[in-house]
Parts: sequence; structure tokens; C-alpha cells
Amino acid sequence: MDNIDKTQQDTEVLAPLDFTQVSNTKARIEQLENTIDELNKLCSSLDPYAPFSEKTKKVLRKYYITDYYDPFVVTNKLLVHLEDSIEELHKLQQNLS
Repeated sequence: MDNIDKTQQDTEVLAPLDFTQVSNTKARIEQLENTIDELNKLCSSLDPYAPFSEKTKKVLRKYYITDYYDPFVVTNKLLVHLEDSIEELHKLQQNLS
């Protein structure tokens, strides 16, 4: 029993020093910032009622948006993905501080 308690204490002491987790969190934050930037640019320039260029379709496919024929679905999916990315970014930034 004492060995188990000692192991748990050691784990609790070492947990805040997990530099791999901090590094992964920072990498995820950078990835989310890039995603948010890309989605913001796309939302600003996109006319969902006009035909999409191949370049725009490629970006949309990157985010699993392939309903090119329905402007409402395209716009909704873009905004949901953007909102989800922003929320995750804020949570990670709060956890890091």
C-alpha cells in the first residue's frame, strides 16, 4: 500500500513539469491560430452564391466542406468550424497561463 501511495505522490509532483504536454499545447495553439487566420480570410473573401474556384474548393475540402451547391451549408460549416477553433484556442491559452 505504501508503494502505491508513494507512486501516486511522485506522479502528482511530476505532472506540472510535463514539458511534452506544454510543447504539444503550444504546437496546437499555433495550428489553431493558422486555421483561424485561414478561415477568417476565406470568410471575408468568399461569395457563397458564386461558383467556387478550384483553389477555394481545395481549402473547403481541407475542412471537410464539399456541399458547394448549397451556400447556406457552406457558410454555416465555415462559421461553426471557425467558432470551434476560436473556442479551443481560448481554452488552451487559458490552461497554458
